[in-house]
Amino acid sequence: MLMLILFLPFIGVVLGKIFPKKFFIFIASLIAFIEVLLTAYLPLLFDETNKTIFELGDILFLCDEIGLIFALISSFIAFLIFIYSFGYFKEEEKDYFSFWGLIFLGSMLGVIFSDNLISLYFFWEVAGLSSYRLIGFYREKDHLLKADKAFMITTSGAGIMFLSFVYLYSQTGTFSLYKMSGYSISSFIFFVFLIGVITKSATFPFHTWLPDAS
Repeated sequence: MLMLILFLPFIGVVLGKIFPKKFFIFIASLIAFIEVLLTAYLPLLFDETNKTIFELGDILFLCDEIGLIFALISSFIAFLIFIYSFGYFKEEEKDYFSFWGLIFLGSMLGVIFSDNLISLYFFWEVAGLSSYRLIGFYREKDHLLKADKAFMITTSGAGIMFLSFVYLYSQTGTFSLYKMSGYSISSFIFFVFLIGVITKSATFPFHTWLPDAS
């Protein structure tokens, strides 16, 4: 179930390319709605530790109670956005909004469910790329400048955050957050990790890209 939730938005991207473009926004809305239903069903699959796990090779994805809340919020807001966008994009010849919107939803769920720091960083950057394309959607100069600003701030922060991942691996010998449980880290490494988080979440003092993106 967790695998289906994780990959369903990317399946929607493929379906949107197969079917006529005018149906893409409908497909995206349907995918987001199904994600809400599937995520709401996940608690029934929780084990005695209140989590459900999906393994992809050596990479682990898991959903616990906190992850469930964030996944529900992300899926439901995505559903509302696609529904709201019907009137704007129903006449578009090429629906890039639904394309990048689904990729953004899938990458957000990847960040939420990732136990492995490498997969977390991968989905984190895919979310950043999606944000860049959505902010600069109309490809006009002012939109592109705003998109460039958002991309530079968030990607720079993510690069700094990746340094903390390298340090954590050097100390623990694993990229798995689950296996790191119980390890203590220095305040400096926590601060380096925090920089990446606050740049992506538009927290002061790295918040300036978000008002410009509106």
